[in-house]
Amino acid sequence: MYFRRLSWLARTSMAWLPPPDATAAGGTATLLRVHPSDQQLAAARSSLARAAAVRLEDLELLTCVCRCAVHPAMAGGLADPAAHQRLRGYVSRLIGDNHAGITFQTVVARVTEGARGRSMDLMLALELQRQLGVLAVNAHPFYTPASFASSTEYGAWRQHEITRLRAVVEGLWQEGPLPEAHHDDYNGRHLHHATFGRLVQLCRIADRTLYGPAAAAKGFSPEARMLLEEYGMQFGVGDLFRTLVVLQSLASDVAPHSSWWYLRVGAMVSQLLRHLNGAAGGMACVAELALARQCAATVHAHARAVLLDLAGTFPAKQPSKQASIDGS
Repeated sequence: MYFRRLSWLARTSMAWLPPPDATAAGGTATLLRVHPSDQQLAAARSSLARAAAVRLEDLELLTCVCRCAVHPAMAGGLADPAAHQRLRGYVSRLIGDNHAGITFQTVVARVTEGARGRSMDLMLALELQRQLGVLAVNAHPFYTPASFASSTEYGAWRQHEITRLRAVVEGLWQEGPLPEAHHDDYNGRHLHHATFGRLVQLCRIADRTLYGPAAAAKGFSPEARMLLEEYGMQFGVGDLFRTLVVLQSLASDVAPHSSWWYLRVGAMVSQLLRHLNGAAGGMACVAELALARQCAATVHAHARAVLLDLAGTFPAKQPSKQASIDGS
């Protein structure tokens, strides 16, 4: 459906293009109706040809990512114009570096076309309302009743999510009842948990490109952290799952010998433990607990390898066997 719509746009004498001054300033672009030149039409057709080679999963992911960059309403991006501008630039680079010539403007055009003139606040409210509808019939693609250790834990998680989503929708839309969504507003498969790991991977690549390997080894950039938080909040990827996937990515580094690595991973492990030991700990599903064990095992293996390396480097500093026995 996406390709048919963009093909139609390329064939007609009208196109949606963002004003250059709004894009350069980093603000939310107001799209204007203009007559495209032959060169612009050729560029659109070329972009469509490149898009055909991109996986459907990535197209759906990029559309959601662009929505977060255009309208970061959940993680505070709209309240800080400078941060919003940096986020837009970051996502533009993330897309351009990884997707065979697909541009930020191409994906933004898809977001704009899907909105059909409706505000981004309304579009976000409709997405959250869709998530509420999924919960009402116990049809969440990741958090199912069977994915929790007991029906009590699932019920607690479900009620927590319903309360949270209703509060956010009420804050976004205060103009009476929500209008009806169009049947094809969100025609993706909503595999946001399944594709979140891919987004984390793309953020790591973008960080290395923009800031260099040394800076990327210290952890995720502020723009990456804002994007991951915004994506999770808009599309229902919870704090625990996000923390686990990011921790897994950092813990999987082959040679994490930087002190920054331990500071970052240590902080995330502490955050994870606080979550699991708190009231929300009882709302973790089986898959999240398994991922937590996997992350802990990876971090432990890295730490053990480094300690053994230090023991070999400084043999004179090792405690004697008698001291070890006395201290045990």
